[in-house]
Amino acid sequence: MTPRRRAFLVLVISFPLVTSLLLRTYGWLNVLPLPWRGTLGGVGLVLGFNYLPFMLLPILRAYERADATLVQAALDLGATPLQAFCRVTVPLTLPGAISGAGSGIHSGQR
Repeated sequence: MTPRRRAFLVLVISFPLVTSLLLRTYGWLNVLPLPWRGTLGGVGLVLGFNYLPFMLLPILRAYERADATLVQAALDLGATPLQAFCRVTVPLTLPGAISGAGSGIHSGQR
């Protein structure tokens, strides 16, 4: 991905962080269809989108720090792209995923 496109996507992902949680939640009242409001699915959707940036940004940072030559080496040694992803990329980015899973709690967003 080009640096310009990556910067744009990081901006789009992090844009909800500049608005308050309450404002984002009330904003969803205009987006959700009336039958979904207050249901378990609707609440889960809103919570998922509210906390998505807190999960994606640490994973993106861990992915950027991962050594891309390790995936290339796995492919050269006969791994399929799915195997290389599961056995190389996932373990390398797992600390970012763990960090992202706890970041919503530790950032004061409850």
